[in-house]
Formats: sequence, C-alpha cells, structure tokens
Amino acid sequence: MRACLGDSAVLSFDAERRDKVVGVVLGRGFLQLASPTEVNQNLVAAGEPPAPPQCLGGR
Repeated sequence: MRACLGDSAVLSFDAERRDKVVGVVLGRGFLQLASPTEVNQNLVAAGEPPAPPQCLGGR
C-alpha cells in the first residue's frame, strides 16, 4: 500500500483481523495514487518488508 500511497501512508497491523480485506482511509489531503512507474520505484526502494512484530511469535 505504501508503494501506491507514498510515504505519508500510516500502516497498522491488526492481529485480531481474520479476513483477507485491506482497509484504506484517505484523508482530505489525498490527491492521487502513484503512477505505475512510481509504484515500481517505491517497491524496489522499500526492499523486502519485515513481518509485523505480532507475527514473529516472540522470537
């Protein structure tokens, strides 16, 4: 999502959620999604995402 929405996106993880739905809330300052080229550049820059701490099982 951050690749599409940019660095201003605030991501949160809900370990209790069991469905496969992604919720997105856009504020008044939202103007547009990133272009396909920007999304690809953002994905490369971000690298492999880490697992949320809730999924690591206390490692």
